Amino acid sequence: GWTPLLTATKNRYYDIGEYLLEQGADPNIANEGGWNPLYLATDNRNIEGGDYPVRKPRGMSHMAFIKLLLEHGADPNMRMASSTETRTIFTQQWLYEDGATPFLRAAQSGDVELMKLLLEHGADP
Repeated sequence: GWTPLLTATKNRYYDIGEYLLEQGADPNIANEGGWNPLYLATDNRNIEGGDYPVRKPRGMSHMAFIKLLLEHGADPNMRMASSTETRTIFTQQWLYEDGATPFLRAAQSGDVELMKLLLEHGADP
């Protein structure tokens, strides 16, 4: 199911996510589809340039929240299990191959800054 941290991340309420992490929320709990907070925050950061409007985070930026997740032990190599929430055909293709990771999602969007950060935290390219 959707944990409070997953829900806060999905909806870009990063200030609530920060509070939950400070209270001991596990950043590596995924829902049944494999969606985890780090992948969701990566997707949020890279979906804003898409074809439909999305709510921007208030307060903390996507990158600041991603750094916070990594500092709290988020695994940059967790893989998606299904495409139930997928927004692009490219991500669906990768899911069918090996399972999408935050690094793969950042690479799909050409987000070099985030790719470097994920590599610094042990992402397997």
